[in-house]
Amino acid sequence: MRSTRLDLPMRCISILLIAIMLMSLWPASAFAAETVPEGSVKAVKLDVPVEDGVYYADVNLIHYSQNQASMGNVALRGSSSYLQKQPADTEYSSIVIVKDNKATALVEFMPMGYIGMYGMLSELESVEAEYYSKFSAPLEDYTGYYPAQVLTYHKTADGQIVYDNFNDPDSESAFDGSQTRPAGYGQEERPINLIDQPYARLMALDVTPETRENVTVPQSAEEYTWEHAAIVHVFVPVMFSISPSSGDQYARMQVDWTSLEKIEDPDSVLNYRLWEASQIEKGDYTDESYQALQTAIEEVTAEMENVWPSQHLDMGEGGFQAQPVLNMEQLTDEEEAALIKKLDDAEAGLTSPVSKDDLSDLIEEAEALRDTDYTESTYSELLAAIRAAQMTADDQEATQEEIEKAFGDLQKAKESLEECDDATKWSNLWNKADEMDESDYTEDSWATFLSTWNRLKSYETSSKLPMVNILGISYYINQLQTALDALEEKPVLDADPASLEDGKYTLKAYMYKTSDPTVYSMANNAINHNVWLEVKDGEYYLTVQFIGMSMYNQFGYLMDLKYFDEGYTIGNGGTPEGTLLDAEVLSTQKDSDGNDVIDGYNDEDNLYPAMVRFKLVEKADGQYVPLQVFVPIMESISEGLGTQTVYMELDWSKLRNDDGSVLPQDPPVLSPALDVTDEDTGIKVHAEKGVFESGTEFVAENLTSGATYDQTKATLTEKNVGEKFILYDVYFKDADGENATPNGKVTYGIPVPEDYDADSLALIRINDEEDNIGPMTYITGWTIEEGYLAFTYNARTDKPVHFTLVEKGSVLEPEPEPEPEPEPEPEPEPGDNTDRFSLEDGIYSVYGEMIKVNRQDYSMSNDAINHNIKLTVKDGEYHLTMDFKGISYLNRFGYLANLYYYQDGYTYGRYGVIEGQKEAAEVLSTQKNADGTDVIDEFNQKGGSSEGILYPDLVTFPLVSSALADEEGYVPLHVFVPVMEDISAGTGSQDVLLKLDWSTIEAASEDDPAFEPDEPVVQSPAVDHTDEKTGVVITAEKGVFEEGVQIVVEAVTAGKDYEKAVRALSDIGAKFKLYDISFADSAGTAAVPNGVISISFPVAEGYDDSQLAVYRINDDGTKVLVKGELTDGKYTVVTRTGGLYALAETGSTITDEENAQQIPKTGERDDMALWLLMCTIAAAGTLGAAYRRSSGKGE
Repeated sequence: MRSTRLDLPMRCISILLIAIMLMSLWPASAFAAETVPEGSVKAVKLDVPVEDGVYYADVNLIHYSQNQASMGNVALRGSSSYLQKQPADTEYSSIVIVKDNKATALVEFMPMGYIGMYGMLSELESVEAEYYSKFSAPLEDYTGYYPAQVLTYHKTADGQIVYDNFNDPDSESAFDGSQTRPAGYGQEERPINLIDQPYARLMALDVTPETRENVTVPQSAEEYTWEHAAIVHVFVPVMFSISPSSGDQYARMQVDWTSLEKIEDPDSVLNYRLWEASQIEKGDYTDESYQALQTAIEEVTAEMENVWPSQHLDMGEGGFQAQPVLNMEQLTDEEEAALIKKLDDAEAGLTSPVSKDDLSDLIEEAEALRDTDYTESTYSELLAAIRAAQMTADDQEATQEEIEKAFGDLQKAKESLEECDDATKWSNLWNKADEMDESDYTEDSWATFLSTWNRLKSYETSSKLPMVNILGISYYINQLQTALDALEEKPVLDADPASLEDGKYTLKAYMYKTSDPTVYSMANNAINHNVWLEVKDGEYYLTVQFIGMSMYNQFGYLMDLKYFDEGYTIGNGGTPEGTLLDAEVLSTQKDSDGNDVIDGYNDEDNLYPAMVRFKLVEKADGQYVPLQVFVPIMESISEGLGTQTVYMELDWSKLRNDDGSVLPQDPPVLSPALDVTDEDTGIKVHAEKGVFESGTEFVAENLTSGATYDQTKATLTEKNVGEKFILYDVYFKDADGENATPNGKVTYGIPVPEDYDADSLALIRINDEEDNIGPMTYITGWTIEEGYLAFTYNARTDKPVHFTLVEKGSVLEPEPEPEPEPEPEPEPEPGDNTDRFSLEDGIYSVYGEMIKVNRQDYSMSNDAINHNIKLTVKDGEYHLTMDFKGISYLNRFGYLANLYYYQDGYTYGRYGVIEGQKEAAEVLSTQKNADGTDVIDEFNQKGGSSEGILYPDLVTFPLVSSALADEEGYVPLHVFVPVMEDISAGTGSQDVLLKLDWSTIEAASEDDPAFEPDEPVVQSPAVDHTDEKTGVVITAEKGVFEEGVQIVVEAVTAGKDYEKAVRALSDIGAKFKLYDISFADSAGTAAVPNGVISISFPVAEGYDDSQLAVYRINDDGTKVLVKGELTDGKYTVVTRTGGLYALAETGSTITDEENAQQIPKTGERDDMALWLLMCTIAAAGTLGAAYRRSSGKGE
C-alpha cells in the first residue's frame, strides 16, 4: 500500500474538510433561515414534459420578468423575432436533447441589427438559482452561472474572426479594456476587452424548466408558460454600449414544449452529431484514439464556422431598422454527410485498453509530482484520486470498468492541477521543510539538510528573503528543494509485516473517514503519525500519541479511543460494526509546564489521554484498523457529532526497528492566559492559554452615538426589547497593533449599572449588515456574579463585536423641555402639517424620482420629469401633479405620450411586476414649441406610431391610499414613450415606480418657483452642409450642433499632417485623400457634436470602389477605422467627432499624386480650372508655389 506523509498544508485541508462535513450535517432549514434574506423563495427544477429523445423545437429568448421577446431574440436563429427580420431564412430549427429529465438546447446566434448597426451576442450563461428574492430575481449569493458550451464561432472562409464595432481593434467603439463592466451576475466590476475575441454561433446550454417552491406545478406541455422557462444571462455589446442594463441582463430561454418534433435519426443531423462528439470525455480512451477524435471535431468545426465572406458584414436597407445581410456560405447535404462520417469514423476508432499496469504507472507519475508546486485544493483532489486508484490497483477483484474509471479520475485530477506562483511555492516548501521529521532520515543527510534549512528557516515569507528582488524567489526555491531532495530515508525492514519477530518497531499511521477512505478524518490531525509497535508472544500492540488540534477556532484533544474486537463486520456506508474495546491509556495530556490539561470540556476526573495502546486484532492482515474516537469539541457543536468511526491505515512500507530515535512530540508551548480589566468601561476579560498571542491588548468602548448606536436603538425599539440599554464595542489587538481573532472562547464580565433591574436583563449582540444573520442575536447562559454579568463567547472574528445590555420592557422618561419664552402665537398657515397621513388642505412640494421595477436602476423616464412633484390635498383627498419634458435618447429626441396610475388594490408580483387596474392620468396641459404651437414630430404626426396624440406637459392623478402608505414611498405608474418603442418594439411601454422622498415634503403655493415648468425645448436646426471646395457633405440631426455652427473642411496634400497620414496608412494603401474637418460655434470657439454626424466623401476617378475605407488619423499618429458604405458616388461614415479623415484605397501601391486624378466636380468652374492648371504645371516638372493654410497644416 502506497501512502503519502501529510504535511502542514494537508492538515489545513483536513480542517477544511471537517468544516464541510459539519456543514453537511447541520439542518438545512435552520441554516437557510439564518442566511437567506426575508421573503426569499426556493427555486425548483421541473420535470421535462417529454420523454427522452432528440427534438426540433421552437425556442425564443424572452424577457426575464414578462412574456415578451427580448431584444436579443432577433439574433436567435429560428425564433419568432428572427423570422420577422430574416424572412428568407426559414428552414432552421433549434434542437432540444432530453435525457434523464434534463433538457439541453442547441441554439445558433446570428448577427443582429440594432439602431442602424449590427452586433453579436458575446456571452450566454445558464443561471442556476437556489433562491429567488421576494421580487423573484435570483439571489446572486445563491446562484451559479455556467457558460454555454460553444461549438462553433463566427469566422470567415479563411478562418479569420468576424468583427462588429466592439471586437474590431480598428473600431473607434471597440471594447479595448478601457471600459468597465459593472459588478453582478457572479462577477466583480471588471474591464471589458473584446479585442479580437470571436463571437459564438452554435452553443449548447441547459434549458430544463424551473419554477418557485409552493406554486402550482404544470402537469402537461400545454401548461408550461414563459414563467417556467430556464433563466439565462446574456451580454450583448451593441446593446451594452447604449445602456449597460439592457446589454447585460437576465433573460429566459423558452422552449415551446408543444412544438417538439422528434428527430428519428439524430445521428444524421450535423449540429447534434458535433455536440454529441464533444461530450465524449478523455478518461475512457487512449491518448491516440481520443486525439484523433479531437482532430476530427476541430476539422468539422472549422468547416461549419468558416462561412462568412469577410470580417465586416454588410447591412441591408431600412435605416434604424436595418438588419445584416446573411450572405454566409451554406453547407450542402453532401458536405454535411461527409462531416458526419468523419465524426463517425473517429468515434469508431476510440479504444480503452487500460490495464492495471497502466494504472500503476499513472499512480507512480502522480506520486512523483511535488505537492509544493500546486494549489492546495487541486493537489488534495489529486491525493484523493491517487488513493482511490491505489485501492483499485490493490483490489484483486477490480473490474475493467473500475480500472478505467480509476485511471480516468486520476488522469483528470492530474490534468486539473493548478500550478501556484513562486511566492506560494516558497510558502508551501517552507512549511514542508518545517514539518520534516529527523527520525525518518539518516544522520548525514539530515545534517546536510540543516546546513541549508538553518540559513532559510527565518524567512517564512518570500518577500523577506535576502536580495530576492535581484536573485528571485526561484533561486531560493531551488536551494531548499535541492536540500529536501538530498535527504535519505533510514533503511526500512525487509520483512513480512504479518509474521514479525517479537520486538519493538516504528512505522507511520494515518486516519481516514469510514464513509470515504480516500479522505482524511478530522482525527488525522490529532495524532502523531509516528506510531510504535510491540510484538510480544506473536501478538501485535500499537501505541499511538494523541496531540492537540485546532478546530473551529478552538484548541482541543481527543478524549477517547476504542478499537473493534475480532469478528467485526463492515456495514452500510463502510461503517464498521462489532464489539468495541477501550484502548489502554498510558499517559495523559500535559501542558508545557507539566500540568494536566484542563479546559471547558473535561475536569480532573476526566483527563485527556496522551499515549494509548491497543491490540491489533488482525495484526497486519487487514487493510485498515477500524477505530472509534470521541472529540468533545465536536460534541459541543452538535450532540452525537463527537463520536466518529475512523479507519487507521498503517504504512508498513515505513517499518523500522525502534532504535529510540522516534520520540513523542512535546506539548505545544501555548501563549499566556489573558486577564485584564478595561479602565474606562470596567469590563473584565479572561482567556485561557493559547487563545491569544503574547502581547495582545483588550479594547472596549462605550458607544453613546454614531451609526452603530442608532442601529441598536432602532433594532431594540422595533423588536420591543426595551429602551434602556448600554452599548459596548469590544475587540482585541495584537502586539503589532493589528486586530486579532480569538483562537477560542473568551469570558467577559460586564458591570451591571445600579439603576438596571437585574431580573429583567437581556444580553444581545448587535450584528453588522454584512454578517447576514439578522439585526441582533440573544446571548444566553450568562450569570450575575458580584455585580457583573458574566458570559463566555467565541467571536471568531477580528472585527469589533457590539454587545448591548438591555433592561427588558424599560421605557425611558422623556427629558423635561425648558420652558420656552412666551411668544405671540403665529397665525396658522395652510399646509404647515407635514405628517403625510394627516395633511391639512393645501399645496405641498415633495421630491420624486422614476425608478425601474427592480427598485435599483433609474428609469429612462427619470430624465423626463421635473423632480419637484406638486401634492394637492383637498377635502382629505391627495392628488399628484407632474411636469414632463422632452428627453434625448440615442441621439433622438422625444416625449412621453401616456401616463397611467394604478388604482387601489394593486400588488407587486414576481420580478416586482405591478399587477392591478390602470387608469389614465388627467392631462392638464400639452407640450408646446417656443412659438406656442403644439409639438408634432415623427411619432404623433399623421401615419406615426402615436398619431393624433398631443404630448402631455402637466398631468395629475390621485395618490391612492396604498401608495400613500408605502413605507418606501413607491407609487406604481405605467408610461409609454414613442421614441423608445420605435428603437425597439416593446420597450416604450413600461411599468415604473415614482419614488417619493417624504422627508422632503414642505408646504408650497400654487406659484411656487419649484413648480415652474421648463421653457419649451428648442432644438437647434438640423445640418446639411456641402463643402464647395472639396465636395465633402456633412449632415446631422436636430440638436447635434448649436445654431450657427461653422463647418470647415480642408483638403490636406502636404505638410506634417499629410506625412503623419502616409506613415499611419503605410500598411493600408498608398493612395488616399486626406481632409481636415473641424467645427466652431458662432463665436469661433471649437465645437463638439452632441451626437452622431454623417460625413460623405466624394470618390475620385481612378479609385477602386470595392476597396474603399475611411480612417481617422489621431494626433499621436495612430489610426482608427471608421466603417461606412458607398452610396451614389460618395463613401459615407457615421462618427461623433471631427479631425483628420483619410479616404483610402486599401491595397493600392501608387500614391494619389501618381494616380494623377482630379477631385470630382463640385459645380465651381474656377476651382476646376485651378486644379487643371496645377496638374499641367506638375506634369511639366515646374515647381509651383506651395499653398500654406493659416492653420499650419499644409505647405
